[in-house]
Amino acid sequence: MGTIGVGIDILHIPRIASLVARRTPTKLATRILSPSELREWETLSPPTSSVPIPVTTNGLDAITTEKWFRFLSVRWAIKEAAYKALFPLYKPTWKDLTVSKAPADGGKPSLTLEGSVKVKLHVSVSHDGEYTVANVLAEH
Repeated sequence: MGTIGVGIDILHIPRIASLVARRTPTKLATRILSPSELREWETLSPPTSSVPIPVTTNGLDAITTEKWFRFLSVRWAIKEAAYKALFPLYKPTWKDLTVSKAPADGGKPSLTLEGSVKVKLHVSVSHDGEYTVANVLAEH
């Protein structure tokens, strides 16, 4: 396998909160999530214990919004990193990339590129406080 590229992205989660404040959570999610990610996002329930980001948006409680912002921020950062790893050979859209977690792998995220493209994507993501960082390695 040959390397296509490596991409990295860091995201300040309040940036997602700002985008949601200008729209709605559903509009942002619909814009950046693939169909399967959107279905997963729609099933999210508030976590039982969490330190919420101190933002209330569109009447939603802070715990629910924190969970949604985290979900969206992880996907945003991974997809931005993937675009950087794949460009200029490939120019995927938000919805061409799908992030999923395999329970058999301990919940490690995986990333797929839709279509007939034969690309292997390796992803690593971390979040701490108000930041999410993602790294993607793309191979043929």
